[in-house]
Amino acid sequence: MEAALTRFRRPGWRTVVAWLVALPWLLWAFVRLFGLEWGYPLVPLLSYTPYAAVASVLPVAVALILRRPAPAIAAAMAGVLLAGLVFPRVTGGGERPEANDVTLRVVSANIYRGRADMRELMEIVRETDADLLSIQELSPEVVKELDRLGLRRLLPYRAQVVAGDYFGGGLFSRFPMRELEPVRTPPRIQATGELLSMPRAIVVVPRAPPVDVVAAHPYPPTDGHVGTWEDALEVLPAAGKGPRGLLIGDFNATLDHDGFRDLLDAGYRDAGEVTGEGLTPTWKAGSVIPPPVTIDHVLADERMGIGDYEVHDLPGSDHEALSATLFLQARGRVR
Repeated sequence: MEAALTRFRRPGWRTVVAWLVALPWLLWAFVRLFGLEWGYPLVPLLSYTPYAAVASVLPVAVALILRRPAPAIAAAMAGVLLAGLVFPRVTGGGERPEANDVTLRVVSANIYRGRADMRELMEIVRETDADLLSIQELSPEVVKELDRLGLRRLLPYRAQVVAGDYFGGGLFSRFPMRELEPVRTPPRIQATGELLSMPRAIVVVPRAPPVDVVAAHPYPPTDGHVGTWEDALEVLPAAGKGPRGLLIGDFNATLDHDGFRDLLDAGYRDAGEVTGEGLTPTWKAGSVIPPPVTIDHVLADERMGIGDYEVHDLPGSDHEALSATLFLQARGRVR
């Protein structure tokens, strides 16, 4: 009798296996829901939350095969939660301009230390009829090459932080710009150089309120550098007051990072999410391992409308280029 009770109380191997398989998804859902990511490798790992949501059928299937309903239900609940957090990124459809709205077309490109095809980048600028271009990983040599290809004729105004390496960035505009002090991150590591200085300028858009734009590029949350990445996200300016805010670039963050969502809470909307393209990958990574993720963004002030958004192939770079059409209410009207 005692032996039978012992066997009853001791979980069988099927139960143990089912819970062990379900546990990663339960923890993932808990961390994502409450924004509890910290340190390396947890912070970069959270970028793959959409893949975790899709793969959540695996622990459910294992538990059902092992005939263990409790872990199957728990894993299914975790999968539903993750899917619910990810699904809004594909439900948008963009917005139509209101009467008298002024259009602002923007493009962003991380050119991978100058290795991107500059002719293709210029073709994207021309095809989209861009008014504003944000470039990350920029060098003086690349600026000269782009000017040779016609950038200065198309977008003559500029605000840039460039050095002898590829740790710079730049803003190039069709409209006059007043260059501001770059957004600087406290230098936790000296080796990052000018990558910690993000160009910032006020763009004077005809017939519309001015736009305060930053070419965003926080240092990636690699091993030992998560704090630097967090600092860079925190120092980016909030929106909602004064000039319309616009953050364009490679944030090395997805909508699954708590620090990035804090930016949205500071008065911004993500153009990809608004238009239903929030899951379109922008960082090619290893194509398969690691899989591509969405870390480049156009964050527009809530007082702006968001129309078209597109991800463009940029040969030679490990990132895709982005373009978006934004709407500004004509000066004198209030959004």
